[in-house]
Amino acid sequence: PNIMHSLENMIKKSFGINPLIVGPGVKTGINIKYDNPKEVGADRIVNAVAAHDKYKRDLIIIDFGTATTFCSLTKDANYLGGCITPGIRIASDALFDRAAKLPRVELEVPKNIICKNTISSMQSGIIYGYIGQVEYIVN
Repeated sequence: PNIMHSLENMIKKSFGINPLIVGPGVKTGINIKYDNPKEVGADRIVNAVAAHDKYKRDLIIIDFGTATTFCSLTKDANYLGGCITPGIRIASDALFDRAAKLPRVELEVPKNIICKNTISSMQSGIIYGYIGQVEYIVN
């Protein structure tokens, strides 16, 4: 947020256009049904606008980033809300940083869910646990 003014000026200067900065008060065609619509992040609003423009049906929009966001949007462009979870990298970093005896591992899909060594067990828990989280929330 602190860099937005500089970024806006750079875009104007470099491309000769006025960028549209999505935030509170910008009309997008999405009817935000949040208790306080100003709380909805611009990333979630932009995702909803793009998804509605492309599909025009009831949707669950999932954005896998630093945080993983799940948003419910109706075919009539009503943004019903959703949930926010830590992204897989943040979740795994928390495990690595807080469990002193566990090593940092690469995020790779192991061959099995039930594993016979610490590294594969961690990979299984991180990857399949994350998949389970997504499936549970979507269902």
